[in-house]
Amino acid sequence: MAAPRKPQDRLAKKADEGENFTFEHDGESFELPPASTVAHCITGRQTRQSVIDGDLGQLRLAFLLLDALGDDADEAREVLYSMPSPDMMPIVFRWLSFKPADGASLGE
Repeated sequence: MAAPRKPQDRLAKKADEGENFTFEHDGESFELPPASTVAHCITGRQTRQSVIDGDLGQLRLAFLLLDALGDDADEAREVLYSMPSPDMMPIVFRWLSFKPADGASLGE
């Protein structure tokens, strides 16, 4: 018989990757700080609109967060923006849900 599930079983496991999200493109590795580090840059109105607009709004929110990273993420952001959409979007969604080793993901 399986062990009973606990509330923490539904939570994302801690990342093994460290404090920053990493992705690879053309054999090179790039880093982005967690999306949660720039969540304070997004206004309540922008958040409201992203929720109301469903999937399209989530995309808009993702790009707002990427742009809010500033100069520190210029290289990684430009690499993402230069990729074909089918390659870029899974990386962006993984970044949004990335949970640093000692922190929380954007939605937590």
